[in-house]
Amino acid sequence: MFGYETGIKFPYFRFPSEFPIDNRRIFLPTDTPHLVFRRNGKKRDRREPTKALRTIARDGCKAFAEAGERSLVIVVSNEELAKFLRVGKDEGLEIVTYGSGVAAKDALARFKAGEGEVLAGVFAHFGEGIDLPDPLCRAIFLLRPNWPVPDEPRTIYEQRR
Repeated sequence: MFGYETGIKFPYFRFPSEFPIDNRRIFLPTDTPHLVFRRNGKKRDRREPTKALRTIARDGCKAFAEAGERSLVIVVSNEELAKFLRVGKDEGLEIVTYGSGVAAKDALARFKAGEGEVLAGVFAHFGEGIDLPDPLCRAIFLLRPNWPVPDEPRTIYEQRR
């Protein structure tokens, strides 16, 4: 199912969710950070995306970097990218990304040339169409698929269709 939805059709690691199984009702990514609610169901815990990004940085990217492997981190929004950059800096990771006058293609070229331990970006830039052969990047962390906004007219049309 993951391969069908994301287009990623190669081996991947899955980190278990801390979201209680009893609270799941439909087969959707209800354990992704932006859909996680507190147990009382009243308010989303705004720290969840940061916790997930810290887990990716500390338990994923840093562990791979210590083993001499490089990784790619793909998030959905610029807000999540900024959070990952802060968390990655706290964890001591060398992250290559774009922004502040650096184009996404230039960041990718620098990473391919050997700079940094982690390449980070949003799905719109690095989700499709980049080539990172096996020795360059052995691990890809996708925070969550880029699910459409449910009340957008195009999404409603696609669901009805």
